[in-house]
Amino acid sequence: MKKHFTVFVFIILLVNMIEFPLQAKECPNSEQLVEASLNERDDLLRALGTIVPNQYAGEQFSDWEIVSATPFPMTVGKQDEQAYFEIANNFCGGNVAEKSWLVRLHFPKLKEVSASLTEGQLFVAKSKEVGWFVWYQYH
Repeated sequence: MKKHFTVFVFIILLVNMIEFPLQAKECPNSEQLVEASLNERDDLLRALGTIVPNQYAGEQFSDWEIVSATPFPMTVGKQDEQAYFEIANNFCGGNVAEKSWLVRLHFPKLKEVSASLTEGQLFVAKSKEVGWFVWYQYH
């Protein structure tokens, strides 16, 4: 019993030492972003062909599917997506969140490893100068 308790305490300490990314690396300037509009959706879907392989390296991520690509303002009221809007809003403010998109991905090759690893979420925006870019990767 004492051995199990020691292992449990060690695991708790180890988990608490891990640094989780709770902030976006750098928030974009909202004035440089294009408004999030469904008119831009096809352009985003094309851009994801380059963005996703750059964000997720490795053979296990080579097969991927888009679950959804939604302007953040349109995620409000959607049970599976609204929490991400709140995260975006907290990280970089409402002006950035309202001009950004939530892209939800599925990686089928990771199904055997873990159900949660099969999911990916990107916070994406379109800059007036450089086009589409990821400003935060949740998973």
